[in-house]
Amino acid sequence: SAGVCVLLENKKALSVRKLPGKVKDLEHFITKKPLSGTLGIGHCLAPDTYVFLSDGRIKKIAELENQEGVISIDLAKLICRNSNEITMFRHKSPPFLYQVKTPYFTFMATGKHRIFAATNSGEIVERKIEELNGELIGMPRRISLAYHPKSFRLKPVFVERHFVVTSLGRAKLCQMRHASRYSLKEVEKLTGVRSEYIRRIESGERTSIEKDRLERLLKCYNINFCEDLFKAKNYITNDLSLPKFTNDGLMQILGYFIGDGHITERMIRFKESNLQICKIYQALYKKVFNIDSNLKKKRGHYVFVISSRFLANWFRENFPTLVLPISEKDLPEFVGSLPKSQISKLLRGLFDAEGTVGMQAGQISLGMVSKHVIQKIQLLLLRLGVLSTYSEQKRIEENWNNVHRLSINDKESMENFEKEISFSALEKQKKLRSLINSKKYFNYKYFCFPIRLDKFYYAYLKPMEIRGWHKIGMKPKKSYLTNYRLDKILKWIQKERRFIKEKYKIEELISVVRKFTESDLVWVRPKITKITSTYDFVYDLEVNPTSNFIGNGILQHNSRWATHGAPNQVNAHPHLDCKGEIALVHNGIIENYAKLKTELIKEGHKFTSQTDTEV
Repeated sequence: SAGVCVLLENKKALSVRKLPGKVKDLEHFITKKPLSGTLGIGHCLAPDTYVFLSDGRIKKIAELENQEGVISIDLAKLICRNSNEITMFRHKSPPFLYQVKTPYFTFMATGKHRIFAATNSGEIVERKIEELNGELIGMPRRISLAYHPKSFRLKPVFVERHFVVTSLGRAKLCQMRHASRYSLKEVEKLTGVRSEYIRRIESGERTSIEKDRLERLLKCYNINFCEDLFKAKNYITNDLSLPKFTNDGLMQILGYFIGDGHITERMIRFKESNLQICKIYQALYKKVFNIDSNLKKKRGHYVFVISSRFLANWFRENFPTLVLPISEKDLPEFVGSLPKSQISKLLRGLFDAEGTVGMQAGQISLGMVSKHVIQKIQLLLLRLGVLSTYSEQKRIEENWNNVHRLSINDKESMENFEKEISFSALEKQKKLRSLINSKKYFNYKYFCFPIRLDKFYYAYLKPMEIRGWHKIGMKPKKSYLTNYRLDKILKWIQKERRFIKEKYKIEELISVVRKFTESDLVWVRPKITKITSTYDFVYDLEVNPTSNFIGNGILQHNSRWATHGAPNQVNAHPHLDCKGEIALVHNGIIENYAKLKTELIKEGHKFTSQTDTEV
């Protein structure tokens, strides 16, 4: 037989479904007749938690679908990998949630939700949020994708072709109408072209004519098309080129449009204070769309306009979330799945429009009204190895929107920003280089090696019996190892290497350090606050096979089935040992099953299910 049990919504009774037969029979039955109620496990995140998918897209956890893949971390190697399958679950939110805030990212979850933490001795463990007490938590410093990203196919739109009517053309149209003894109203009935439109063409009040209308008039008058009469060269629409796929230039234009662009029914307009930037993006529009723009100087700024209703329609059709009101703008979902170079150009365009280099503040900043855009930009920056901190500036002015801001303030991230993104304006490029040169590799917001200095000393340094730590100011304090301290220690060890008897201990230490310093993770201090929930539901995932994912920029533990596996044939009891000699049916939860499973895999054991019972 097989069965499943859930807690009813009043939380005073259980609902049980049991059937004779196998688990697959029960699974089929439940699909037809779903269970009502909630699961008794509280590993849940707020619905607006952003999750990195394995194809690079970024979606809210509430919008995920079963079988989508997510980015996760190989905990043995501490590097990013793809998990190819997830299962989604939704539960009613409890009255209170916990806000976990780090210098970089913030998320909200139930108190029972688990995340990965590092003890002060450097051991990676699972911790419930409500049980965290001074441990550092894991966060990716870069997101690498295992698959090959592709350009996104764009939707075509109708582009109307125009012709300039020459003086000979006007005379010919007028001559043939009179020769046919047609009145303007009769031509309108025959062709569908309005009589007033024909009159304006013949009089020269209108100098151009659409291709469709011209073809109808030529057919009516039995005139052959001739370049002397009707010239195809037109200053707006005829040479307009609309890309079929995303490319670097288009993505830079989109980034700039998100920051400074304004769209109407017939044109796209930009306001810019820097003439050099105006000329750069005028040239970019010409290169990508083969269209010219008009540049005008105003008091204290410049305005350049691209007049084309067809280009405006194309923007609205392909990027509808970018033409919303300023506070509601959002990045298209496909952006995260694009090649790295296209993401870099999108970010360059955005920083060209809204980015600043603050010499006194010692940081690169980006401020916008749209929180959706800022949150996704912060996650996209991880694709390029750039860490940024988030803040919100409250506006006291009535009817003014708050400003959401990202700041890049550590030297390594600034160097990656300069290499992968940078600015188009030479002035900003020079300021950025000057700022980087003034920076030192001090960073206290995150730690690559999550071990306290005193624990590091007694576990690794003291057994080597090296003396003279006072010469480099390395007393065993109860503070975490920064990269600066770690570098000084390793250099000192190399200097004193000849006095160390057991040389293998040096190699062991270097191997342990490199595992962390070259990993895709860093470790940060969380600030945890219990708050009243404003959500109706919270969400969790089952992630196969890694049991973890990236949620709001933090390494999250696999949720619902972290300890007992999904209800399918493979996970059904009983479970056997590797030799098939011992069978076990188990009712309960093994809290630290993931850690034990990792250790057993290293010892050569093979697992066939996701359950804690098999462990």
